[in-house]
Amino acid sequence: MRTSARAAALILTVLTALPATSAQAATAAGRAYVNGATGMCLAVGKGEAKAGKPVIQWPCIGSKSQRWIYRAGRLVNAKTGMCLAMGRGEKSPGKHAIQWPCTDGGKAQEWDYNGQRLYNKATKMCLAIGRGEKRKGKKAVQWHCAKSAEQTWTRR
Repeated sequence: MRTSARAAALILTVLTALPATSAQAATAAGRAYVNGATGMCLAVGKGEAKAGKPVIQWPCIGSKSQRWIYRAGRLVNAKTGMCLAMGRGEKSPGKHAIQWPCTDGGKAQEWDYNGQRLYNKATKMCLAIGRGEKRKGKKAVQWHCAKSAEQTWTRR
């Protein structure tokens, strides 16, 4: 009986000391969101930790400014630590997305991701790259949700 208990304790110790799986590590480090129309990644311009900085698309290079951590309904940029937001929760189609310090209760920073679209809870609109334009640095905007590639985001 004692041997079984010691063996179980030893196995538990070894298992908890093992490194996280690659899926767990990727989630902790954040994931890229790739636009379906352009193939580019959602990013913070120049990776600057400045409140109000526009969120843009950029060719995917794996940088921290292109990685987002989904935490409690918010998308937190892995480099800046700020949240993806719709400024003041304005409900105008075409309004560009920004990064902003993460705050409690701010629905402008709350997003639902259904495996395809990022839906803002405050504005009830989806994140898009306007007209699916393939220009580096093009700002991400909100638009009425539709089944379009410019509103499709694949998480990698």
